[in-house]
Amino acid sequence: MPDKSYGEQVLDTMRKQCERRGIPEPEFESVLAFAANKYGKRVYDMDIPELRKLNRNLQTLFVEYLEGHKRRGEEELPAAW
Repeated sequence: MPDKSYGEQVLDTMRKQCERRGIPEPEFESVLAFAANKYGKRVYDMDIPELRKLNRNLQTLFVEYLEGHKRRGEEELPAAW
């Protein structure tokens, strides 16, 4: 089996971050949509430099995503940090 591409590795990291922060698997697509809105491009369409930038900023991305839930008054997701 071939090694995973860098994009697949970033997606795996994002999934692990969701799990760590208590974000349910079905909500992963919402996280991807949030990232696309923030970076102006779908994660699947990003090139290597864009993926590196996203990967470096995952902590901030998730903090902003979870803060958006709080601002909208949605059910608060448990933070595992």
